[in-house]
Amino acid sequence: MVEFSSREDVEAWLQGKPRDVAIALAARSALRVLPMIASLWDVDIDVPATRLVLPLLRATLASSVVSKWPTDEAVAAAATDAASAASDAATSATHAATTHAAATYAAFAAAFAAAFATSDAATSATDAATSATHAAFATSATHAAATYAAIGSDASLMAGTGDVIEVYLRQVWPTGEPSSFDDQVVAFSKRLRGEGDAGDFWVRWYDGYRIGKPLDWDVQKAIALLPDEVWQRGFEAVGEHILEIEERFLVTASPLAEEILWDDEGQNLTRQPAPAAKPDLLETGLNKVRDAVEDIRDDTSSNQYTALSPILKRLDRTLARYSDDPQRIHDDFSLSVHQLRGLVEKQECPQDLNIDALEAALDTGAVDLRASMPDLAEAVLDRADLRVVDFSRDELSILERAVEAVAGLSIDSLAAELREDFEIVRASVLIGFETDDEARRNGLYRISSRTPRASHMFRKLVAAGNHAERGVVDGVNMMKAISEIRPAIGVLSRLFS
Repeated sequence: MVEFSSREDVEAWLQGKPRDVAIALAARSALRVLPMIASLWDVDIDVPATRLVLPLLRATLASSVVSKWPTDEAVAAAATDAASAASDAATSATHAATTHAAATYAAFAAAFAAAFATSDAATSATDAATSATHAAFATSATHAAATYAAIGSDASLMAGTGDVIEVYLRQVWPTGEPSSFDDQVVAFSKRLRGEGDAGDFWVRWYDGYRIGKPLDWDVQKAIALLPDEVWQRGFEAVGEHILEIEERFLVTASPLAEEILWDDEGQNLTRQPAPAAKPDLLETGLNKVRDAVEDIRDDTSSNQYTALSPILKRLDRTLARYSDDPQRIHDDFSLSVHQLRGLVEKQECPQDLNIDALEAALDTGAVDLRASMPDLAEAVLDRADLRVVDFSRDELSILERAVEAVAGLSIDSLAAELREDFEIVRASVLIGFETDDEARRNGLYRISSRTPRASHMFRKLVAAGNHAERGVVDGVNMMKAISEIRPAIGVLSRLFS
């Protein structure tokens, strides 16, 4: 276990260490004391508080991103700009009263963490660690000791594994949070949320690092690379760009074999399924399932198949309504075979020739679709990576408003699918309904895929002037839909981070 108790200890340990190790140590040091900058909203100086805070958030994010891409020249250049802005902010913060000493030191920790590009990485890291410790000491001696313990723990992990990114996959205080830290985070988060939707992102961003589940690295990289002029325009301007980045991330992370389109004539969203790559093969698969379902219903002892009723109802709908929709056919077949096997395992229906035939038809149909349609196969793989999380009631309400906003501007069939998927999620959260994991995953994935695509479509139409008087359906217009969807983008991004 590496142990530090002074600046000299940190500096000595960093000598000869890889550059990315020093950068990660600096970034993690800055992250621990970042909540202390909350008091900068109260400083009585000429510089607006947000002009102090945003550069510090930017610098801390940039320094973390460089840990992931230490040789990326564009990232390094972005971090240089971030360090310069953060240094100016930290200098301005020194004009605050002495009661804000912790915030001032925390500001310099952020600035130093991003300063590796213009100075030796080890020196930058040492300065960041020292500033972080001073910030902690301004709170309490115990807090300062915890800071050095946490830095030592990070150093031990990186020395042992050689994997810099692994250090981010644990709590920002790996040796235990100081007693005052939770209050600091609450105050910090409250101030950030006061900046509206733009501030909400930074709350999520910090919480991710706090618990060892950072937001997607590609998302963070794209944010770090935002031009300097965007950052200079403040929270709202940066927030608009972050929304676009997170939308693109969700669209990329949740492909479906379909397109979301706007129908000018009907003034609503429609869904166009990707055509089957092998229509004859698809039709053969559908017919096999039709025959298997018919055989079960024709069986004179069909009462033994009572437990199959929900599955057969779903398949009836799939065969009647979605016969030209490979993605939906695949998803319904896969879910049905999954549930069918569960019923057999629990002995709620027999394992006989009829069941074997239905299982084989469903399984073969789904496999054939994946084999013949790469886009569909990709969607299946990405859905498997989705993290099924337990939403809070507030998050559920955010999702519901977003789903209703999209549904209100959608053709009836798409609106019904969106609402049906949401009800599966709602049931599992609100009333403890034992929703099948596969059904819940399918519903969440479709919501995650369709919601950002709808938002992107609405914003394109608004930019083109196709909104307001023209874009109103049932009293819900595009501008309102965009505002309702926006908070949900962040909630849904958790599923893929």
